[in-house]
Amino acid sequence: QRLAPAFAAGRVRVLPATGCEADAVLPPLPLHAATALLDAHRPGTTTLGVPATLAQVRSILRELQQLAPGTALVAVHPCFRSAHRAALAASLLNAPAGGRILVATPAVAAQLQADRRLVALDGGEAATGGHEAPVLNVLWRLRGSEAAPQSAELCPAPPVAVRKLRRERWLWDRAAGRWQHCQPSTALPAGSIVRLNAEEGGYDATLGWMPHARLTVVPALTVD
Repeated sequence: QRLAPAFAAGRVRVLPATGCEADAVLPPLPLHAATALLDAHRPGTTTLGVPATLAQVRSILRELQQLAPGTALVAVHPCFRSAHRAALAASLLNAPAGGRILVATPAVAAQLQADRRLVALDGGEAATGGHEAPVLNVLWRLRGSEAAPQSAELCPAPPVAVRKLRRERWLWDRAAGRWQHCQPSTALPAGSIVRLNAEEGGYDATLGWMPHARLTVVPALTVD
């Protein structure tokens, strides 16, 4: 949404996997896609890559971090904790002088396309609320923390990925006001809040939700 005026003016290059208006098409492999983005990128401009899935967003960003450590790189998707989502939104207001590469999930890119068309029609920034909306939230705590969840520490996450995690999980029982240890068969209905051990990883401040990351996650809040 913040990029709409620049997008309408043609200052944002788009390289999606399939469909929609584009300057080029991303190759399917993360390494090749990262290389294509670097080849297309020009200093002082914003280049937007749109792979098909959230997992590919993370993979391409990791490749770009290795290939172009001096380039400003931004992952754009809904699976960040609240504080990091706010920082991400703020970072989109102004591009760095050297330009940047954004890698976004398809629903984010679709919203940018809609904003582009609206801005082209009326000359103003589109005020729309379209976004991806995973229906589960996760948070990370140090072992033994039993305090109730707080909104600032919640991170939206894909339900299927959360259900597949092979690690300890706790489900917040709203009625009882306590955490319930999850068994493999424990249902995780829409709107659930799941607690994970921070020591087991699963999140990155730059890339957001990363279920296979193993570095300890710094808890968003200091809770007892």
